Amino acid sequence: MTDPDKERKNKIAKYIGSNIFQYRKKKGYTREELAEKSNLSSNHIYELEMGNCMPTTITLIDICNALKISLSQLIDTKLFDNDNNLSENFLEDFFKLTEKEKNSVIQLVKFLANN
Repeated sequence: MTDPDKERKNKIAKYIGSNIFQYRKKKGYTREELAEKSNLSSNHIYELEMGNCMPTTITLIDICNALKISLSQLIDTKLFDNDNNLSENFLEDFFKLTEKEKNSVIQLVKFLANN
């Protein structure tokens, strides 16, 4: 894997991990509670939340079921409006990013669309 690919996958893992963390906190679950509800180890939940590993599709589904959220909620489809266009707030924030950050966001969306 080339360095740009590795960097892109690391950013995606951190993005997903951050969302897992935010939803876990929103639900009031400890890491151990989420691990138990999703049949994963608390260490694996920690590694996911830190973005140290890329979750499999099955792992994402188990976590979403445990958190009682949809996969689309976890990957934040609020980036899009009802007509499947990017929302204005997202676009405002997007244009504030560096070119490198913009490319990472685009790669993340492409990755999530294909999985």
